[in-house]
Amino acid sequence: MDYSLVPDDADITSKAITGTVGKGVTGVRLAIDGVVKKTGKVNTDGTFSIATDDFITQGSTVEVIGYNSSSEVVRKKSES
Repeated sequence: MDYSLVPDDADITSKAITGTVGKGVTGVRLAIDGVVKKTGKVNTDGTFSIATDDFITQGSTVEVIGYNSSSEVVRKKSES
């Protein structure tokens, strides 16, 4: 199964985190400094977008977590 997760770069000015996932990833969540803040939607073409809602601050660790049903399968940092 393809559990790949490729988030695009993001920083404090980003309004959303976007990227692509493999077929095995059915949901994504945004974590800031290790705390899950938002849930995003995976589109049928394998792209995703999660609104940041101004959660990202200077020095924050930004991660996108990929899920298959309810189990975490992959976690990637978004570079700023």
